[in-house]
Formats: sequence, structure tokens, C-alpha cells
Amino acid sequence: GEPHRVVVLRERSSVAMGALVHGPVTLGARSSLNPYVVVLGGRAGVRIGADCRIASGARLVAFEHGIAPEESVREQ
Repeated sequence: GEPHRVVVLRERSSVAMGALVHGPVTLGARSSLNPYVVVLGGRAGVRIGADCRIASGARLVAFEHGIAPEESVREQ
């Protein structure tokens, strides 16, 4: 795998068939990713808490758009 692309599944969590998980991602205890969910951890990662249900087809994407508040996102 790629360095720094860790995927952590806590106790009794589940990932359904057809889901795509690209770390860094942490899925909390008793949480689930339903079919065809996409989770892209980007640079900082995605953390999903305990007892969460992510609906089929949902997309969770963590991307860095820059850190210059005086500039528009498009120009960063």
C-alpha cells in the first residue's frame, strides 16, 4: 500500500461490498459504510465517529484547498 494511507476499522465496524476507502480513514466502533460509499482521506484524513451509518452512494472527500483566507479557493 501507499505510505500514510492507513485505514482503521474499530470494533464491530463494517465496510460493504462495492465501497472504496482510500486512507487515511478511521471508522469508529459499530459504524458502517454501505454499498458504493467512497471515502477519500486526502492529506489530513477522514474520521467517522462511533455508531454512524453512511448511506449507500455517499461520497466523503477530504481535500486541501489552500490556507490563504484572503484568496479565493479557485486561485490557491
